[in-house]
Amino acid sequence: MANFEGLKNYCRVDDDDITLQIYLFAAIEYVQNAGIPKQRDNSLYDLLVYMIAYNWYSNRGLATTDRMNDIPMGATNILLQLREGLA
Repeated sequence: MANFEGLKNYCRVDDDDITLQIYLFAAIEYVQNAGIPKQRDNSLYDLLVYMIAYNWYSNRGLATTDRMNDIPMGATNILLQLREGLA
C-alpha cells in the first residue's frame, strides 16, 4: 500500500515531511473519490498515488491552478485501468 516512506523515496525529498504527508493523504483521497478503493500489494495503485502526490507537491508554488488540478501524464491511464478492474 502507498505509504509515506515510499513517497519520500519516490520524490527524493528528505526534509519536508509534513507537506509530503498532506499530499500523500490528499492523493489517496483523490483516488478514492475517483472510485478506486485503497489497495494493498498493487504496484499500479502505489505508483498512481505517488505520481499524483509528487505532481501536486512539485507544483505547489504555481500562481495558477490549471497545472495543480492536472494529474501527471500516465496517471489517467492507470486510474482508468484500476477503476475498470483491468489491473
